[in-house]
Amino acid sequence: MSRFRMIATVVAMFLPVVLFSAVPYSFYEKDTALLKLAFKASGRRIVECDEQGRIKEMAQLYRKSIKEGRGARINLSELGKCPPQRHPVRIRVEIDGRTVLDREYQPGGVRHDLSSYVYEEIPLRAGRYTVKISMWDRKGEKQPVHTLTEEVELTAGMIAVVGFEPAEGRLVLYR
Repeated sequence: MSRFRMIATVVAMFLPVVLFSAVPYSFYEKDTALLKLAFKASGRRIVECDEQGRIKEMAQLYRKSIKEGRGARINLSELGKCPPQRHPVRIRVEIDGRTVLDREYQPGGVRHDLSSYVYEEIPLRAGRYTVKISMWDRKGEKQPVHTLTEEVELTAGMIAVVGFEPAEGRLVLYR
C-alpha cells in the first residue's frame, strides 16, 4: 500500500506542473507591442592608438637589426602601451519625435575594454510609429555615428528587435 501512496504523491506533485506549464502568460497588456533593443557594440578607445602601425614599425626595426648583424632585439612590452579603455555607447530612441530613452551603456570588463551590451524593452500600443534610434561610440560627440529612422507598423503582441551589424556598421530593425 505504501508504494501506491508514493506514486499517488508523486503524481499529485507533478500533475499541476504538467497542466499549467502550457498556460500562456504575458507581462504586458493584450494590445501592447514591444520594441526591443538587443545588441552589443564597442565604443571607441579613449586613447586612439595605432597598434597595427606600431607592429609594422617594430617588424621593420627587427628586420633592420637582423640585416645589420646586431641580433634580434625587440621589446615586446612596447606593444602593450596602448591603453585598452573604451568610451561608453550612448543610445537615444525617439518615437514620433518624443525621446523615450537616452542612456549610456558602460563597456564590460575589469579594465573597461570590452563591448557594451544594450538591452531595453519599450512597450508600445499597437499602431504606426516613426522610430529614430541614434548611437554614439564616443563620449561628448555632437553627431551620432549610426542612425536608424524607420516607419514601423506594430500589431498587438508583435516584437520588433533593433540590432547592430558591426560588419556593415549599421543599426537594423528586425520585424
